[in-house]
Amino acid sequence: MRKFFWLRLIAGLGCSGTAILVALMFAVALVISKMNDASGILNICGPANPAGPDLLSNAPKPSPSRTGPSTLPAAYTMASGAEPVGAGTVQNVALAPGSSANTIPSNYLKLYKAASADPRFGGIPWYVLAGIGKVETDHGRSTLPGVHSGENYAGAGGPMQFLQGTWNAYAIDGPGTDGKPNGTKSRYDPADAIFAAANYLHASGAPKNTRKAIYAYNHSWDYVNLVLSWAKKYGGNNFSLDGSNNAGMACAPLDNAASPLGKRIIDYAERWLGKPYVWGGGDINGPTKGGFDCSGLTLYAVYHATGGQITIPRTSQQQQKDRRGKPVSRSQLQPGDLVFFSTPIGAPPHHVGIYVGGGQMVHAPHTGTVVKVAPMDWSEFNGGLRFAMTAKA
Repeated sequence: MRKFFWLRLIAGLGCSGTAILVALMFAVALVISKMNDASGILNICGPANPAGPDLLSNAPKPSPSRTGPSTLPAAYTMASGAEPVGAGTVQNVALAPGSSANTIPSNYLKLYKAASADPRFGGIPWYVLAGIGKVETDHGRSTLPGVHSGENYAGAGGPMQFLQGTWNAYAIDGPGTDGKPNGTKSRYDPADAIFAAANYLHASGAPKNTRKAIYAYNHSWDYVNLVLSWAKKYGGNNFSLDGSNNAGMACAPLDNAASPLGKRIIDYAERWLGKPYVWGGGDINGPTKGGFDCSGLTLYAVYHATGGQITIPRTSQQQQKDRRGKPVSRSQLQPGDLVFFSTPIGAPPHHVGIYVGGGQMVHAPHTGTVVKVAPMDWSEFNGGLRFAMTAKA
């Protein structure tokens, strides 16, 4: 058969043929790599991995340091010689009673994502911050000394385990329940601590050099690997909220890059994760009647993400017709686009959500559910819509 002609020819050349085959395979791989580099593909599955050990480790052996925010995570049990005891696996992170290893408190998830979206910190992935929060204090749920008050044996305190001197240099007044700073800076306040951690990591080189920034946080490559192993889980959507609602951004190696506006749209929507679905609920001021419906959530998110410059219509049908938005196909989707669903395809949309990547969206599904991140039903997908701004929000 003619399709095997080139294989028979190469095989007939012996060792030379093998070399030719290897060279051809390398050239094809190089071309594909260049095509991917040029296509705007964004891998949001895991953090950047420049210099340092390449493999993720499950054997943390942190080394005490007086120069980073943390010396040894509060979650480690210490022996008299100040060395970690039984720290051989990820499961040695101290858990609060009744909590699961793969859960993130909903308020912490909101803060990790809010810090990630803050332009001051260069777009540090939220799951890297969550990885540090997990390793340090199990997202503030550890009951060991120095988490909620006082300090641990080395002088670190708070959910992100800051030394007082480092805290003084990098402290941030994080957002309160109303989304605004409350005028105080406390390393025991989760909002302040998480935003300060993002500030320190950014000053240490993240997100461009994530590994070295985490190493500056705690001078141990095993610590870096442990943080990144948790970040990989979280970035791959391998977790759930405290409670029954799954959330998080899925691994999406083939998605187009999110615009700054797209990131803000997602952030404003995800601030309401866990809020009940209420038919007709939600407007530009937030939930009404106790919750959101699908189009009420998108109305709120777009309005606030654009600084009030774009107020889209109230219903999904009218939102899809909004001429200020650019229609996009499935292949063109990027995080932050509105996505519409119809039955049958071509009929007016019966549902709208916000694409977050990896085939998932944040949306208010239906009565009896809550605002959540969930897989999209591609069989009913009826197009996307992207908003842009000429003025800075």
